[in-house]
This record gives sequence, structure tokens and C-alpha cells, in this order.
Amino acid sequence: PWLTDWQVFAKVWQLSPETVGLIAVSGIFAVGFNIVQFVLARALSATHIAFVGNFNKAATVVLSMTLGLERLPGGLWSDVMVLSLLGNMAMFTVFSISAATAQASQTAGLKKSKEREAEDLAFSDTDATTPCPSSRPSAASDVTSEPASAVDFVSETTAD
Repeated sequence: PWLTDWQVFAKVWQLSPETVGLIAVSGIFAVGFNIVQFVLARALSATHIAFVGNFNKAATVVLSMTLGLERLPGGLWSDVMVLSLLGNMAMFTVFSISAATAQASQTAGLKKSKEREAEDLAFSDTDATTPCPSSRPSAASDVTSEPASAVDFVSETTAD
């Protein structure tokens, strides 16, 4: 006989009310997990989120096999499954390391650019009567139309 969801719920409530409590607690954890996943999805790239999801699935399979809830299919397919799980986890690790390395090099490049800009500004502040003799333009003058020295600022403001 087919039972509706309500009939199943009523039977579980009748046989084991504690189980209904566990279901409610698992729902709270699911909401928390979805909130964390939403925050991470906004902070990370779509590719990274996809890799995380695949890694999560592979880790779940490994965990369920370790706990004895699942078994390998046997024969050649056991080898295929183990290799695919290991490959999935290895590719996630490689992707994460390469993304972290790229982010670190990008951060280092921005830091060097800001250091150069600070050096240029410090040099131009030491002699406010002459333009900055720096051979390279500062990062600020590349991006904005700010004056390179105090003399340029004075000449720009008096020209108006």
C-alpha cells in the first residue's frame, strides 16, 4: 500500500518521536550548511565551487566505504572507482594550490606597485619646488589624473 508523506510522518511519530526531533535538528544543520555554501559561492569562483562539490562527493563516498556503509563493486570497476576518487581529490588539490599561488603572486604584484608609488610620492615630497625627476610614472598618475608633484598641483590649481 502507498502511503502519503503525512501518513509516514504520523507512523514515525507513533513509533519513535525521537526520530522526529533528529529530523528537525538535521533540518537546522541543512539550513546552516546552505547559508555557508551561499556565502562561499559569492566569495569564490564558480569553478572553485564546482570542484568543492565534486571533492565533497568523493569524500562522502570514501567516508561511507570506510564506515562500512558502502562497498566497492568488485572486479575491474573497483579499480576504476578508486582511481576516479583519487583523481578527483588530486585535481581539487592541484586546482586549489594553483589558485592560491596565482592569488599570492597577484597580491605580491599589487604590493610592489604600491611600494613604487609610495617611493615616488616620498621622493617628490622631499623637494616641493621642482618636479619629481623619477624616470617612471607613479601608479597613481597612470590610473588617475592626479599631479605627480606639489609644483604640478600648485600650477593646476592656480590655472583655474
